[in-house]
Amino acid sequence: LKPRGFRYGKGGRYMRNPKDAYKWHPFPGFINGYSTSSVAEDRAEVFAYLLCTPSYKKAKKIFKTDRRLNGKVKLMVKFLMRLSKEFTLNYIKNLHR
Repeated sequence: LKPRGFRYGKGGRYMRNPKDAYKWHPFPGFINGYSTSSVAEDRAEVFAYLLCTPSYKKAKKIFKTDRRLNGKVKLMVKFLMRLSKEFTLNYIKNLHR
């Protein structure tokens, strides 16, 4: 679900420039610059933006319009549903009312 030719960085601990880390939606499929630092951080950022209300409200539009991010959201929800069947996308949306 990453753009063709994209390569993740060396990991979050190497991303030291806040200007790069907090860049909003820098590429299709990535919520912020920090999510480009590694696969693990990419997943963690999607998870965080799904569960933190201010972040979710900021991201919900691009979750719908960016097909790569939309795919990552669906994969995350699928993973969470393996932990608990109640963890549906509707459940997540209702958290932020």
